[in-house]
Amino acid sequence: MEPGQPYQRDEALLEELGYKTGQKVERETFMSRLTVHQQRHMCDLWKELRTRCYDHWMDEVENDKLMHSHGVLKEVVSRCCRDFREKSNHVKDAAMCHHEVVMLYRHCKDQRASPPGRTKSELPVRPE
Repeated sequence: MEPGQPYQRDEALLEELGYKTGQKVERETFMSRLTVHQQRHMCDLWKELRTRCYDHWMDEVENDKLMHSHGVLKEVVSRCCRDFREKSNHVKDAAMCHHEVVMLYRHCKDQRASPPGRTKSELPVRPE
């Protein structure tokens, strides 16, 4: 037996086990579906994020970037909730929608001109 051979064999075994486990998780995830209650919960969560984005926009009504971000987020939330009801309730589809909604909400949050937790009217005025 050459030096390092058991390590390589163990490494190959671990790699094979990891691959098989990954396939099993993939199959289980693909077959998993959300219940009606879970679907409702996901849609409510996404609508809450949409409402928060709307509130940010209302704090800075003149901010066109926030208006655009809210519009895109609103469309995605509507599409994802509609697809749940009409097309697919697979966990994978929900995960993709959730990722998209969260990324759009973060984008909306990043478009704010005022610091988090403070509206423009609460910002200190700089002396000129």
